[in-house]
Amino acid sequence: MAHAALHPGLDTDGRRLGRLFLQPVLVAWALWATSDSGARIRPTRR
Repeated sequence: MAHAALHPGLDTDGRRLGRLFLQPVLVAWALWATSDSGARIRPTRR
């Protein structure tokens, strides 16, 4: 029971697999959202 308390929400292989694929997407989004390189698409005014 103590081991499960260290990793809440990752108690099944399916949840671990989901996190394996979701976490890199979230990291990429966070890096993109906080970058100031101008690579982000900005709306243009007409």
